[in-house]
Amino acid sequence: MHWSLYYAADRAGSVRKPYLLKASDNNLGAAGEVSYRSSAQEWLDEKNELRAAGSVAVSELPFPVHVVVRQTMQDKVTGNTLTQLFRYRQGFYDPREREFRGFGLLLQTDTETSSQDQEDFTAPVLNKTWFHTGRYPAR
Repeated sequence: MHWSLYYAADRAGSVRKPYLLKASDNNLGAAGEVSYRSSAQEWLDEKNELRAAGSVAVSELPFPVHVVVRQTMQDKVTGNTLTQLFRYRQGFYDPREREFRGFGLLLQTDTETSSQDQEDFTAPVLNKTWFHTGRYPAR
């Protein structure tokens, strides 16, 4: 038996996973765009960071998960834009329960831009959010 899965290429020729939200528009002046990335790429970034710090890098995810890496919301009335960048760390898969438990750390960078007065806007902000994934110490 042979299985195959064909992804459709967009106009730029890049292949994307189907059925993921790409953009939204509420027809009241707010529009959003969403970009995705594989958790495998996030793991490679984490691995490079750990090796640079002298730590041992061990992946605990047996399969890739699509994660949101960029979310842009634009107010078309004022021209203001909020861009959120996401980085995921410490992915955990529970082999006993056979389920993906999530990521232990989310690094979120919020940046806002304006088409008008720049004095009222803040500098980019990095938010770090930790999650308890149920990871237990090795015995």
